[in-house]
Amino acid sequence: MNTISIAMISFVGSSIIFVLACLIVRCARFPTGNDSEPDSLHGNRPERIANIRDQTERVHKAFEFYLKVTLAILGGIAYLVSSAKNGQSEATAELLVAAGWFELMIGTAFSVIVFLHMKSKIARWSRRYSWWEPFLWMECWFVAVMMTIAVSLPAAVIPAIVIVLPS
Repeated sequence: MNTISIAMISFVGSSIIFVLACLIVRCARFPTGNDSEPDSLHGNRPERIANIRDQTERVHKAFEFYLKVTLAILGGIAYLVSSAKNGQSEATAELLVAAGWFELMIGTAFSVIVFLHMKSKIARWSRRYSWWEPFLWMECWFVAVMMTIAVSLPAAVIPAIVIVLPS
């Protein structure tokens, strides 16, 4: 499989998984299928709105931090590739593979963090949402982008880089 195919499969797959997870949360939050008034645990309306905004800000901060970590990993990969000399290609290849696995771990962890913040937002909502609405949420696209990078890097990009390393 080429890089584009892997990226597309991971983008679509992670989007669908995110939407299915949100639908499970929807069924747990609105079991009767109707809109409901949030329980007193989540406070009155102004408190709930403030909490939802706070969760949205936390999602943005988590995504920003993910991008910083990913850029650091990509910088490390660029350094390893540019400083690779003859005779060091095996050690460089191992470090590149480790960087790819680290990116996969980080992408998965941050995707879970984004989903948990989304779950907290849904717990404070009083309106049941349609099955297709999660595709419109920014969190869905954040998770899709994170998982596309996290899967594509170790599955397609790093193997292509390792092939062209000097022997």
